Amino acid sequence: SALMTLLTDDDRLIVRTPTVIWGTLTILVIYLVGRTMFGRWVGITAAAMYSFSPLCLEMCHIGRYYSQLQILALLTIYFFYRLIEPRGPLNRRMLCLTVLAFVCMFLSWEGSALIAPGLVAAALFHRRNRLRTIFAEPGVWIGGALVLAVVVAQSSHRACVQTLRMLYGSGSTDVALTPMWSYPGFDPWYYVRLASWSGDALLPILALFLAVILSARHRHRAALRILLITFLGAAFVHAIALPVTAKRYAYDLLPMLVLLSATAVVAIGERLAWGDPNGRPAALRLYARGVGSFVVLTFLVLSCSMVTQFDELPTWRGAGSNPNTYRVPEHEAASQFVAARLEPGDVVISNVPHATDRCLGRKTDYWVQTQLHLQAILDDKRSLALHRLTGTPMIANVAQLEDVFARHARIWFISFPSFHGVTNSEAGSEYIRQHMDVVYEGFGSVVFLRSDRHRPAAVLDRTEAALRRAGRPLLP
Repeated sequence: SALMTLLTDDDRLIVRTPTVIWGTLTILVIYLVGRTMFGRWVGITAAAMYSFSPLCLEMCHIGRYYSQLQILALLTIYFFYRLIEPRGPLNRRMLCLTVLAFVCMFLSWEGSALIAPGLVAAALFHRRNRLRTIFAEPGVWIGGALVLAVVVAQSSHRACVQTLRMLYGSGSTDVALTPMWSYPGFDPWYYVRLASWSGDALLPILALFLAVILSARHRHRAALRILLITFLGAAFVHAIALPVTAKRYAYDLLPMLVLLSATAVVAIGERLAWGDPNGRPAALRLYARGVGSFVVLTFLVLSCSMVTQFDELPTWRGAGSNPNTYRVPEHEAASQFVAARLEPGDVVISNVPHATDRCLGRKTDYWVQTQLHLQAILDDKRSLALHRLTGTPMIANVAQLEDVFARHARIWFISFPSFHGVTNSEAGSEYIRQHMDVVYEGFGSVVFLRSDRHRPAAVLDRTEAALRRAGRPLLP
């Protein structure tokens, strides 16, 4: 992002271009990893699956750390495989690269360190008859100490930074490892399904099950076992210890499931295409290869959620969605509607001020959150809660909402209903509906206005009732 500021002043390009670059590079890296571990056709298939993934297409347009984290996790897996796969002593160059990639991955998102138990289990299993090559290697202990030092330093830095501001409520900064198995809704397979690149997790899970079977006798069984243990170990540790469920928290696991599924599908295609080619006519061999290729292409098309969706199987619903389905609320259109009609003295309220400020071209006056859902910060001098990203004053209850309405004549409220219902109480929502008029509706966005011409909903109801009664005897 810092380099992009040297090339453009467009804040959207500055924020989004790096994620697009990381996502594009991931296609090349996943091909490289697939080719190295399982062969060229697996690399090509995995790259195609990733390229047409609706979830990856969506996440690559979000200006956050997700794509960077994913490619660093994939590089960690690649270097780790190159480290433990040879039968001889550990390659110290690969050891250094594995440690470097892991540290960069951890600094992108701290929770990604939960992949470590899976890596350790895979290394111990793969070298179970050569454990001395691991424990007697000084570089392993030095690398482990370096990783531990980075973890401690980052945790200490985060704690020190947070002491500079007083936090109000709970939020993602409070997330800590929690024994999730003690909760009634615990699902050990949750992150296995959430790691799906598709909008439906059924086909990826079937391919994963086939990969487990292939790990017994397939020619690439050693690489399959390493990747399976790493993926399943990381997914189970996420489910056991991580008290968050958003799709972004499994995004670093997605490439591993793609590689495992691609290996399984290509194995079926190869079996159909070649099988036992001895004695077969050339035409039959060509037909068999066509059938094998058709199976791979069919799986690729079906798994991208553009053709089929298993809506009647909610258990297998994945994190992705059809790219042709419009999902993002119209932040910009709603904000521009208000900006074109603002008058001196107008007050603007939003429930997503960090998005509204950018689209509106000015700072919103208030952030309404009458039901504490998102963590806020406290003002240094006043007993006032502020939005963490923008510093917008928070309206925390109906009484504060009434006070704002009493002090200002014209009030705009830019609302995104899907988000508003989570962050606001029923009483707060009812007060807004009673005292404001809807003046704009877009996809996932609504604009309310309270002005001097506004009449409360109760008055409107009485007027409508009077008109209905008068209409019967007086109107023709």
